[in-house]
Amino acid sequence: MKIVLNILLTAAVAGLIYLLYISIAEPIQFKDEWTTRERKVADKLENVRKAQIAFKDIVGYYAPNFDTLALVLKTEKFKIKTTIGDPDDPTSNYREFITETPAIDSMNTMGINLDSLGYIPYGNGEKFTIVANILPEYQSAKNIAVVNVYTAVKTFMGPWGEKRFNRYEPTYSPDAKIFFGDLTKPSTDGNWRR
Repeated sequence: MKIVLNILLTAAVAGLIYLLYISIAEPIQFKDEWTTRERKVADKLENVRKAQIAFKDIVGYYAPNFDTLALVLKTEKFKIKTTIGDPDDPTSNYREFITETPAIDSMNTMGINLDSLGYIPYGNGEKFTIVANILPEYQSAKNIAVVNVYTAVKTFMGPWGEKRFNRYEPTYSPDAKIFFGDLTKPSTDGNWRR
């Protein structure tokens, strides 16, 4: 009887130690994972933003999907206009030069891999969602290109993507979206934490 009681007490103590460890370790692990994963996703979104801006510089609007984005940036060129002199001064010998440079060279220089650009870090093969549109009118301008690229937090948080973890961080919501861009105005600002 005494042996059984000792075994039960030892098991209870071990269970309490485990619960104490979890109550201390889990919040720390969650915050570390959230910070690490969100930073990687934000870095990838920053690269997508750079690629979308480059795409827009070439064609005049944002790419509606990653296949089109990669195709244009791999095959098209930026046109760079250089001027010498003053166009309003006839004595300045004004001249314009247009040179072209491959867009893929710029992407390579920035370290942007167009083949994997759309994949969400820690997302198990999921891709960011792109919504590109043209606003018929914004303030006094017409036909303004807009874009929004996003993913839900739970997509990249894996086992940490549950609502119960907001007890460790009240602002955490797995259903929230991390994104850049705005479909109601010309903006490519992002909403991730700094």
